[in-house]
Amino acid sequence: MEEFEASVQYNDFKGSVAADNADQVSATKWLMENGHLDIDTECVLGIEASVGEVHGQFNGQVSVSFFIGKQIEQGDVREEPIEVKRVSLSMAINEFIALFKRFNVCIAKEKAFDRKQYIEKEHIEIEG
Repeated sequence: MEEFEASVQYNDFKGSVAADNADQVSATKWLMENGHLDIDTECVLGIEASVGEVHGQFNGQVSVSFFIGKQIEQGDVREEPIEVKRVSLSMAINEFIALFKRFNVCIAKEKAFDRKQYIEKEHIEIEG
């Protein structure tokens, strides 16, 4: 059994991520169209995206896993462990990001923020 949490070798930076489904090409629609999801009985429970060691050279590919499970009604409680079907593949980063309408990642050095509020003393925007 595994826990569903982001982790890399040293975890120098940890954080959170938030995303909105895209209207046209969501993960659910992509999985349905590719024969990996039965919309009547299954739903996407989670998505993991990883990039391995890049050493300054990124080829534009991410390893993606979709975690699919039984649909549940609102208010239902899932028993642990949660049974999932995992669909893993390599995707171009732009294809992966296109599955979402909006996508936001926040990472911080060790426990620098731990969901604390901050005051922006200065903001520098760089064009390009």
